[in-house]
Amino acid sequence: LLHGASGIGDGSFYRGAAEYFASHGYVVYLPHDLGERNRNRRGGRALIAEFEQQHDIVRAALDQMTRDRNVDPQRVGVFGFSLGGFQAMGLSSRDTRVGAIVNMGGGVPGNVVPHTTRLAPTLIVHGAQDRTVPVARAHLTRVLLRRLSVPHEVALFRDQGHFFRGPASRDSIARSVAFFERHLRTPEPIATGDLLAGM
Repeated sequence: LLHGASGIGDGSFYRGAAEYFASHGYVVYLPHDLGERNRNRRGGRALIAEFEQQHDIVRAALDQMTRDRNVDPQRVGVFGFSLGGFQAMGLSSRDTRVGAIVNMGGGVPGNVVPHTTRLAPTLIVHGAQDRTVPVARAHLTRVLLRRLSVPHEVALFRDQGHFFRGPASRDSIARSVAFFERHLRTPEPIATGDLLAGM
C-alpha cells in the first residue's frame, strides 16, 4: 500500500484497507516514503524534486518484501493512493516483479509516458469530482494502457472527490481485492474494460 503526499494521516483508511487485504490472504506492507520536510507540505515543487528519492524508498521496500518468506514474489500487487498511485505506475514501468496495480486518485508520472514499454495490469479508481488530481489524469492513464495493450479496468465514481467517503470507500477497496484476485491468482490476466461506478 503506497500512501499519498500527506502521508498516512490518522491511518484509518490505510489500516482498514490493510485489514481487508489481509482478510483475503494478502501480506500487506505500508512503507513510509516521505521525509520530515515533506510532512510540512512545502509545496508541489519540493514533492516533485523528491519523487525519485521516494521511488528509491518504495523500491527498497519491494526488495525487502519479496525476501519475506510469507510473500510469493511472483504475485505482488501494488495499491497506490494519489502520489502513491503515481509511484505505483512508476515502479511498474521499471520493475517486472509488480504483477498488478490499483491506481486510486493518481496517474502516470510524466517521465514514464514517453519511455515505458511495460506496465502491469492496472485498475484505475478515480473520483469524477477530484480537484487535487483531476479525473483527466485517469483518462490519460487509460490512453497509455490501451496504447501498450495492458489489461486494465476503470472505475469512475461520479460523486466522489479525491478522498472517497462512505460506501464508495469500501467499494473501492473491495474492487481492488477483486482485481488482484483476477490478476495475481490466475495464470493469465482476464478482461479489459471500462466501468462507470454509480456511487
